[in-house]
Amino acid sequence: MSSVPYFIRRNGVLNLPRSSPASKALTETLLQNDAQQNHCYFKQSGLHNHLIHHILAAYDLGTPAGLLQKIFESENSYQRPIENWSDFLENQSAYGAFVTFFESRVSSFGALKTIEEFIFSPAANEQGKLMLARLMSGALHPFILLGYALEFGNDALVSTGISSSNLSKTLLSTYIFHFTGIASACVHTVRSSCLFEPEPKNNSTGLTVLEILSLLQASPILKPEEIIALCSRFHVDETLGDAEMKSKIEELVWGSVLLLFATGREGRKPRLDFFLMHLVTSSIFLQSYINVLENPAHKASIIKAFLPGMLLFSLVRGRPTIKPHLLMEATDKPRPPYLSATDKPRPPYLSGSPYKPGKNTIGSPMNDEDYNPWPALIEASIHSSDSHVPQDDADIVRGYTSGSVIGAFKQAEGAKEAETHEGVAKLDGSIFVRAAGMLMDYMGWTTYGQPERDDWDRSAHGWDDAWNDGD
Repeated sequence: MSSVPYFIRRNGVLNLPRSSPASKALTETLLQNDAQQNHCYFKQSGLHNHLIHHILAAYDLGTPAGLLQKIFESENSYQRPIENWSDFLENQSAYGAFVTFFESRVSSFGALKTIEEFIFSPAANEQGKLMLARLMSGALHPFILLGYALEFGNDALVSTGISSSNLSKTLLSTYIFHFTGIASACVHTVRSSCLFEPEPKNNSTGLTVLEILSLLQASPILKPEEIIALCSRFHVDETLGDAEMKSKIEELVWGSVLLLFATGREGRKPRLDFFLMHLVTSSIFLQSYINVLENPAHKASIIKAFLPGMLLFSLVRGRPTIKPHLLMEATDKPRPPYLSATDKPRPPYLSGSPYKPGKNTIGSPMNDEDYNPWPALIEASIHSSDSHVPQDDADIVRGYTSGSVIGAFKQAEGAKEAETHEGVAKLDGSIFVRAAGMLMDYMGWTTYGQPERDDWDRSAHGWDDAWNDGD
């Protein structure tokens, strides 16, 4: 609905008497309908729409409401409709127009109302629009951009974030983002083809992200219906409080970190996958959405919308198996690769260490028990020429927690306290600093003389054949 009123505030030059006040109210409605629905040209060759001219001239001549309606219907029948914003979805040439359009909407209605209307509303998710699915597509870049907008309270970035979503192709199977009634729909339509049945309605807790990932990795079925069934078992709805939603987000953050940093092979060098990396750079923004969104149903939708992308990314990378011990074997005191005293140019410190404690120094960062690795990790990451490195490092820092993993044990019937992944119960909050150290070791501590890696791993390392050519 336009914010510009269509009220008739002055009489026309003639202002002939009318039989009823209804003529004025109807005329205002007809003016609004034409302005919002019809193009100024009724043919592309440039023939002008005269509907408003006709209505206002007739109104000034005292035309009764019934005849005004008939005039409108006659002329409206051959008008050319206005091109809607959704007509230009996936059209890269329309990006500038999208930004201008959404800037206007944000200016008139505010960032939150604009996001609600163009990302979460039923109209925005009709077939052909599918804006929530578009937000989560494009390797999650629109989701990340809008997440930054919400985190920093930048309205201009809200406009570009939604515009970026408009250009995304809905490559992901769109019906896995349809959460309303999904469990009952699956029960009736895909039970015969799914290994794992959707969550029954009387199960209010559902399964954790880690258990769902373990089911995905074990499933012999790779049908879209299987993704639907698994996603339906991640229980998030508007009845959850903020603390419970935060716990669901924490599950997704931990799962994302494990998919990137704990899916290598024993005895081989780590591989950090380009696509799984985007799960880490994006998952942390879920909390920014929850902090700003007010409608509990929208909060639940954005949390649930993250899981399908996580499962599909895992599928296309060959379903790499999470092996928690691979991450826990990494040091929780990562240090830069200090140059030795014999290297040229010689470093201005002794024995390859930048630290030389003074006589009155309390403790020494050369001792692990006195050492905080985060300053060195952060400093090294901001000098990387790969923009993903500081993004990943920032998100790992923000995800840091001293807590324990959520969902270490299976909840499915008959699981009997079995771990979702072998050794997962031993994980603790140190996985984040271990992951940050792996990140810098892999991509290069460039400020300490290490060469920067050219790219992230793109071998789809979940497949056995990806490991045939060595490290």
